[in-house]
Amino acid sequence: MGVLKYYNEENGQWEQAIVGVQGTTGPEGPAGPIGPQGPIGPTGIQGSTGPIGPIGPAGPVGPQGSTGETGETGATGIQGSTGTTGATGLVGPTGATGIGATGATGLQGSTGIAGPTGATGPIAGGDGYTHFQSVAATTWTVNHNLGARYVNVEVIDIDNMSLTGRYDYPAIDFQNNNTLVLTFTSAESGYASVSYGSPGPTGATGPAGFGATGATGLVGATGSTGATGLTAIAGAFIHTQSVPSTTWVINHNLGYQYVNVEPIDATGNSFVGRYDYPQIAFTSNTVTTLTFTSAQSGYAAVTSGGGPMGPIGPTGATGATGLAGFAQNVLYVSKSGNDANLGTDLTNAKLTIASAVTAANALQAANPSGTTVIFVKAGDYTEINPISLSAGVSIVGDNLRAVSVRPANPTQDIFWVRNRCYITGMTFRDHLSPAAAVAFPSTGAGFIVTSPYIQNCSSITTTGAGMRVDGNLAGGLKSMVLDSYTQFNQGGLGIHIVNQGYAQLVSIFTICCTAGVKCENGGTCSITNSNNSFGDYGLWSDGAGPVLYTGTLTAVTRETMTFSGLSVRPAVNDAVLVTDGVTSQYILVRESTPLVAGVSTITFAETLTLTPNLGSCNFQQISLISASSQTFEYVGTGTDILTSTPRLGGIPIQANEIFQTNGGRVNYTSTDQFGDFRIGDGLLISEEAGVIEGETFDKSLFAVLTPYILALEG
Repeated sequence: MGVLKYYNEENGQWEQAIVGVQGTTGPEGPAGPIGPQGPIGPTGIQGSTGPIGPIGPAGPVGPQGSTGETGETGATGIQGSTGTTGATGLVGPTGATGIGATGATGLQGSTGIAGPTGATGPIAGGDGYTHFQSVAATTWTVNHNLGARYVNVEVIDIDNMSLTGRYDYPAIDFQNNNTLVLTFTSAESGYASVSYGSPGPTGATGPAGFGATGATGLVGATGSTGATGLTAIAGAFIHTQSVPSTTWVINHNLGYQYVNVEPIDATGNSFVGRYDYPQIAFTSNTVTTLTFTSAQSGYAAVTSGGGPMGPIGPTGATGATGLAGFAQNVLYVSKSGNDANLGTDLTNAKLTIASAVTAANALQAANPSGTTVIFVKAGDYTEINPISLSAGVSIVGDNLRAVSVRPANPTQDIFWVRNRCYITGMTFRDHLSPAAAVAFPSTGAGFIVTSPYIQNCSSITTTGAGMRVDGNLAGGLKSMVLDSYTQFNQGGLGIHIVNQGYAQLVSIFTICCTAGVKCENGGTCSITNSNNSFGDYGLWSDGAGPVLYTGTLTAVTRETMTFSGLSVRPAVNDAVLVTDGVTSQYILVRESTPLVAGVSTITFAETLTLTPNLGSCNFQQISLISASSQTFEYVGTGTDILTSTPRLGGIPIQANEIFQTNGGRVNYTSTDQFGDFRIGDGLLISEEAGVIEGETFDKSLFAVLTPYILALEG
């Protein structure tokens, strides 16, 4: 029990109070007055209903009511019979007659059999079908039911813009006569306009030759298609743009929004596959708009399914019969040959590679999906260049020690390659900057789906390059593939990849090059088991390509960024350029979330060197080299082999092995002349010192040891 205290004011002390004894209880007081009446209680529960009383007497009849409203009109009666049909409208005039070109002369031979029938005529304007892909997907299955396998296809995105010539153009699989499949790299929605014309007749049979059976003669080309008659629903239209302009407005009035468009320049060459191919907007059923990056004049051929077919061009002339006993689509070149020969075997070989390529290109024109092989025998060949190979042409030299090819025009490329081309077994010599031994044609290589392939070759020169892959000169993959290709270019580039071009490089050896491999303006490549010896730089990556798309940065964490206003989902290794207003940094996309209402969050691995400003950002393709098992040997010692070796005074510069400028990136594993092994710029295993060092190692070690240090301190 507590002690009761009180405050004594006289002495200013707290003193213990003395509690008295409790008194006895007093007597009970008198009863109080009666309180007021309480409130009325709640109503009780209602009793059950009583029985029904008897029925009362009937009341008097009331007065008659007023007339009701009029009822609804009855159903319409059965329709009368249809009247007689009106007379048929006038049919539009027939298109003009196409003019067939005479077929090329076939290979000479003794006693050939009759030549085959002529090739099928070109499309003249037949049926059409438009596929609408409402739900975005990476695969579109188009059931056109046109009864023809190889049809014309125009792919249009959901914003009515043509995908032709764009990086996201799909791969097309012509599966059968009624179905084709489009495969995209990311989910897309939009349209596919499919059209097919009626075929021309077969060419006439060639007369019998003499001697043993020979190769088939070349088929004459089918005549061009006549113009479509004046029908209102479909057909063709030619737009002429006489005054150069960046915008062509085409009023075709064909009644279809999604039509096939072929833009043609003022010299009569197609824009398809070229860097200056226009954007195409399918504005309405009667208008299509073409937008160029610079003012152009020329023509646009617009076609749709339907409409009458123009008359068939005349049959091509029959090719002569060929020689007995040789393989078709195989040609030969030797130093004892003659360009007047057919080149069909070693006894009548061609003298120059250029002449054999001309013959091979003619064979490919007659059978574009086939392959023609040119065998080049040992010798030193000086050729009129550039030598332009058609798709599907292969050149096979005896071997790179036995066959040398030199350009008659040293500052121009030696070989121009296209889809499915292959070159092997030769050495390219004496080409000078800005020439490359192998490149895409300056007029464009077309759509690349099967990369040109260079194998077991060498480039030996001064300022020239071994290969140039220019993405502006090709569509599709924009790619080349190399294997076992040596670059001894003293003062020139080894492999040069520019403008979003792409290459896969295996066993590439560069010696005394200004740069062994250089990627610029968004060029990319992968390198495996390769070597850079001597020269100025090993692997050099510089800059980025044009803007692919934009987004608005709304949030940033240490490992993620969120963007709104996106038109596409960011792809792996797309680069976004962020800035704090003073400096900028490219960040590579490792992962991204699916696009929802234009919003996606990306994940990245880089360490941010700045605090990014929120707002609009550009996404680009940076120049990127990915190299595995790369050997660097005395890089930085210069481009003259007589002074670059250590014995002759060459001093390597380790910093020149990997050169990254203007946002370009090199991811690599490498070993140098000292046996030091590197994984990127962050980890070094020193062979001589026997230690592991670098920022990556320090971070890893710190992450492992920190918990133990904290535990000991606790």
